[in-house]
Amino acid sequence: MNSRTSQRGNAQVFFAIAVTVLILIIVSAIGVQGFPDKSGVITPLFPTSLLPTPNHSKPLQQGTGMGGASNPTRSAASTPSVENIRTATATPVVTSARPDAKTPTPVRVVVSTQKRAWVYFHGPATYVRGDAFSPLPMSSFPRPTNDNGRGLHWFPTTFQTRAVVDRFVPELKAMRIRWVVILQRLEDWNMLANDYLIDRLNAGGIAVVMRIDRQVGAMNWQRLGWVVARYRERGVRYFHIFNEPNVIEEWGTRESPTPEQFVAYWIQAAEVIAANRGSPGFAPMSPQRDDSDLVFFQAALEELKRLKRFDLVNQM
Repeated sequence: MNSRTSQRGNAQVFFAIAVTVLILIIVSAIGVQGFPDKSGVITPLFPTSLLPTPNHSKPLQQGTGMGGASNPTRSAASTPSVENIRTATATPVVTSARPDAKTPTPVRVVVSTQKRAWVYFHGPATYVRGDAFSPLPMSSFPRPTNDNGRGLHWFPTTFQTRAVVDRFVPELKAMRIRWVVILQRLEDWNMLANDYLIDRLNAGGIAVVMRIDRQVGAMNWQRLGWVVARYRERGVRYFHIFNEPNVIEEWGTRESPTPEQFVAYWIQAAEVIAANRGSPGFAPMSPQRDDSDLVFFQAALEELKRLKRFDLVNQM
């Protein structure tokens, strides 16, 4: 009797387990799709909003890093195009419900892989003049209308909101400022940051001097060409290369820099700027009490003369 009772109990337990497993399989199969309601809309049993979503908060970065040198041998096809970054569209994705008010609305960005045209020039960019170090007439360089020689350095950051630009550009006009130096970097998120500012300055009759904000050294020359070609189309003519090369803080190195080393890097950047129809600016020195800044400056000019780079001197 006890044996039959035990067998019957085991059979009931086995049957209950089998039924439970079957129910779980059915629920898992239809759980994602759910059941239709009276209106025919299917409501999932397990909302996808509860599932983990990938993190897109980090900016896309290809090419050079924040301060590192670029790799000139990298494939051009893997480098994002400035033309296509400019035409990229950001379309907000409409969601029917937001599970958390603090959750940002996701944005889909479409970037093409086509390459923007630019030039990397090897060799003289203009006719070599024998009198390159004699004074050149100011009329050979474009100047703003009603130029009075007044200029300022804009904010020491590479991006300002439209509200800030709209607040301070009228102040420049009120002070009759005709020249403004702005900062420009080469990372993806900085490539287009100055568009609105430059448009406002152009509308106010203020000439832009675009300072490439990099420590002295090698950079991604292709990206530099993209920046120059793009902003030449927006009316920028002058591009300031490097800054205060006579102080070690502007180099990111422990060894004392020399004028010859500075000129070697400056020539590479100036060639790219000149080939893309820009005027390369010679870096200003950091003033020193012992006049070593003047010595560095004169030695750098002598190095340009020794290398016979009068083609670049004519345009700087």
